[in-house]
Amino acid sequence: MNLSPLISVMIRSSDRDTLGQALDSAIGQTYPQIEVIVVNAKGWGHRAVPALLGERPVRFIDSPLPLQRSIAANLGLEKARGDWLLFLDDDDYLAPTHLARLLEAARQAGVRATYSHCQVVDVAGGELPREFAESFSCAKLLAGNFLPIHTVLFARTLFDAGCRFDESLDRFEDWDFWLQVAMHTNFIEVPMRTAFYRIDEDTGFGVNAPAHEVQEFALRIAAKWRERVTPQGFLDLMELARQNRDLERDLRACRKQLDEVLGSTAWRITAPIRQFFTWMRTRQSD
Repeated sequence: MNLSPLISVMIRSSDRDTLGQALDSAIGQTYPQIEVIVVNAKGWGHRAVPALLGERPVRFIDSPLPLQRSIAANLGLEKARGDWLLFLDDDDYLAPTHLARLLEAARQAGVRATYSHCQVVDVAGGELPREFAESFSCAKLLAGNFLPIHTVLFARTLFDAGCRFDESLDRFEDWDFWLQVAMHTNFIEVPMRTAFYRIDEDTGFGVNAPAHEVQEFALRIAAKWRERVTPQGFLDLMELARQNRDLERDLRACRKQLDEVLGSTAWRITAPIRQFFTWMRTRQSD
């Protein structure tokens, strides 16, 4: 067994200003054997990309015309030479240990796909109050994508088995791809925050999508996958819906209890005491 198999990091580039940071995070990985592939999804006028960054080889796959996201992704898959593959969009970035931790987890578990937790950040890299950090189940993945594309490391054998990006989809193409992958392997969660997903006016493609487009492409996903869901998969979806219903019921009960406490005579009578202790804590902190 190759102790350090090659990992291909594939960047679908629209030539954003953040491309440099994405490249830096790719070549800055602690894992030794990496190639970086930059697929020009912008078309004419993309900036030049050096063939070597530090000691890391970089290959630039040019295109004279703009490429749809799913087409650019498939081109990256076709050109990649690695035994393991990871996508990184040009507005996102990775922690230095991202690849090493994911590959180690895959090897230990004997699976062909692993993923990390992901922090959402703003244009300046400041943390926003959102994180992708869910445990994996096929039912949850059928219900909606919770795997930002750069969180997942997957084996090239999945591409060899026929996993491709659906070029009829220009939204949720990664969700559809992970559903394909899940037909071949389990996903192992690495509960560490080693990926960063940028959201602003121009980025955060899936998160900031207009509601009508979200509905349109979600319906396409549903139409495609409704015939592929096994009876067990459908039963798991039913169980997930039941759990959500129970959670909503429990939440309503908690809100009712809270309203009763806040509206009680005891709560009103003890208000001056709470205010006094709040004032004391403020004085002590000063």
